[in-house]
Amino acid sequence: MIRRIQSTSEGAVSSGKIKDCTVRALANIKDMPYKQAEQTLRNFGRKNNKGCQLHVWVPAYESFGIKMVGVYGKTNDAKWVRSNYPSVPWNSSTTIGKLICGLNKNKKYVVLIKGHVFAVVDGCIIDIADNRAQLQVVALFELEESTEGVFKTEFVD
Repeated sequence: MIRRIQSTSEGAVSSGKIKDCTVRALANIKDMPYKQAEQTLRNFGRKNNKGCQLHVWVPAYESFGIKMVGVYGKTNDAKWVRSNYPSVPWNSSTTIGKLICGLNKNKKYVVLIKGHVFAVVDGCIIDIADNRAQLQVVALFELEESTEGVFKTEFVD
């Protein structure tokens, strides 16, 4: 039987958008409107309705004080992340199910798994679908506590 971890909330979404998990995670962890998160990532090179590579969204997240705090396991994805971000601590492999149980419930995180990211806010997973508990975590990002509005994006509604 495949155990799933239920998302507590869908969080920020926009109808008709696809391949936008990096947008949704940014909006959810920073509690900002979807359109503002989308514009921010577009400013860093994200294309609409296209998957977004780490070299695009990691600098955008960092501009908001969302820092990579760990790389997990020895999968090809983890090896790639580790080789491109060598200063980030490496940890033994873990699954979503195990990682979520150990996170501080008073902090905000973004979890990277193969091909997808989602937000964890105050211990609650915010995503548009449930995630399989056995999926391997590639990296973990944490919102630094003293970073309100580090980077300003001009936003026109």
